[in-house]
Amino acid sequence: MAIAYVGGAHTTSDNSYGATVSVTYTPTAGNYVLIMLQQENNITQASCKDNNNNVIALLTNVPVRGNTYGMAVFLAKATAGATSFTIIWTTNGHPCAAIAEYSGAASIGASTTNTGSATTFSNAQSVTTAGNLILSAVGIFVAGNPTAAAISTGTKRQDSGAATAYNESILTENTNGSGNTVVGTQTGGSSLQWGIASVELVAIVPPTYTVTIGSAGSAWLATLQDWTGATFFPFGSTVDSVAQNSPAASVTSISTSWTTLSNETVNVAALAVYSTATISGVTETGGYIVGSTNLNYTQFTSEYESLADEHYVQATAGATTPGFSWTTAGYAAIVAAAFKVASGTPSLAQTATGVVVGWPATFTVSPSAVPSVGDLLVLSVYSDTAIVAPVTDSFGNTWILVNQTQNSVPPGFAQMYYTIYGASASSLRLLPILGCGT
Repeated sequence: MAIAYVGGAHTTSDNSYGATVSVTYTPTAGNYVLIMLQQENNITQASCKDNNNNVIALLTNVPVRGNTYGMAVFLAKATAGATSFTIIWTTNGHPCAAIAEYSGAASIGASTTNTGSATTFSNAQSVTTAGNLILSAVGIFVAGNPTAAAISTGTKRQDSGAATAYNESILTENTNGSGNTVVGTQTGGSSLQWGIASVELVAIVPPTYTVTIGSAGSAWLATLQDWTGATFFPFGSTVDSVAQNSPAASVTSISTSWTTLSNETVNVAALAVYSTATISGVTETGGYIVGSTNLNYTQFTSEYESLADEHYVQATAGATTPGFSWTTAGYAAIVAAAFKVASGTPSLAQTATGVVVGWPATFTVSPSAVPSVGDLLVLSVYSDTAIVAPVTDSFGNTWILVNQTQNSVPPGFAQMYYTIYGASASSLRLLPILGCGT
């Protein structure tokens, strides 16, 4: 999840003389809020609370010009019901405050500060990991009715505006990987002093989902289909019917057939081909939609393996005939299965593929997103061993072998597995469901 600016607020420059200031803003609970305070006098014993008396932690106190000027920065996750934030301290001044809210952050990283009196102000800090964000609070102390400061590096999110006598508060952000995270200029007024505090927000890293396939051979190919948007029959009774075929001769096409029993099914077929030349030009037959095709592995100079899959949503029970054709003759095997839909309209949310080189103990297939609970996941595998070791995944789902068949000339096995994501108990163990086909 990317870190994103949500919103913010600020007070106007040069508030009434005092040692308290409030800024009104309603953040979303769990998002980070960065709050800054600055004034023309030193700030000591500063604290910040929301309207429900929840404390916003002090990130840093930045003394400027030997404590002549003051700046305090607070950063914490917002709590439910917050609508305003109040800062109190001990030394009166003309305070100025600003707040910015950010979503998608998991934690707080390192912080840095810088102070100076030059007309160009800056602070150097860079993200430690791509996707993180550097937030900066810039406090400007200047007299003489200047114009608002200009930011040339970094994105300005809040600015209290030009100071009529003393102060300006600015909040910025940047994703820079090196160098300055904020650069700006203040050319008006007199007696210029500035302070900057920067801090890294660490992005939430979304969980990854990986299917691991046990391996004992040298040629491994796999495709994964993630079906969503429907309620499938319970895990263990999801399969309607299966079929397979493995012709004895070298061929350029293959099919199988069966009759589904349920009113609506997701039908998936997988092709495994072993040939002495590169397999190409794979197309579907029987009205199916080709998914991943020409997934090739070259084992030796004269040994080529290929895996392809296809799918079809069948609205009513009846006969179905999945098949493939291709341009290079080879020894082929096809496995197919129909999975029962209880309600809803299934759609293919995502697919993933995997090809392994050599003789690994396992290999993995990793889709781009974590599936939704209740999704049907169908894994098709080409292997040069009779059956792969147990299929597992990173979220503890149980996988069932639906069907397998061998090419007439080994090596070459077509295998199909399935699970219902989040609904397959890890303790459940069922025997393979074997069907018959032509």
